[in-house]
Amino acid sequence: MVDIVYIPVTCGGDHWVACAVNFSDRHITVYDLSPSSHSDAAMKGHKRPLCQLLPRLIRHVGIYKARPELGNNLQPFTFEQKTSDVPRQHPGSGDCGVFTCKFIELLGLGCSFDFGSDHGVMLRRKIALDLFVGMLL
Repeated sequence: MVDIVYIPVTCGGDHWVACAVNFSDRHITVYDLSPSSHSDAAMKGHKRPLCQLLPRLIRHVGIYKARPELGNNLQPFTFEQKTSDVPRQHPGSGDCGVFTCKFIELLGLGCSFDFGSDHGVMLRRKIALDLFVGMLL
């Protein structure tokens, strides 16, 4: 059974973050490589609809029926923005999508974040190579 799902989410149409959605805890953890690009209030505004939509979506697709231990609760999920131990991008580099993909990959594998802002070009090349050889799932 899956308890955590990792998803990319856009904030305001110009920035990407990785989110870990924990069904058991009803909690979303946001991994943002550029937390200063949006204020806390703006981030809450971007995440509030997701927090409110998820319980309804889970009910609609039948997850509550398959996982009765989760309850049939329509209360919104909670969320937090993870700020410690998260690599940062160079301001204006445009690497948020690349870093978001890498966050999701490493979170899914249970690995730590072993890259930094200087790795943007290398990560872009690796993603392109993985797509080219068909290794990306």
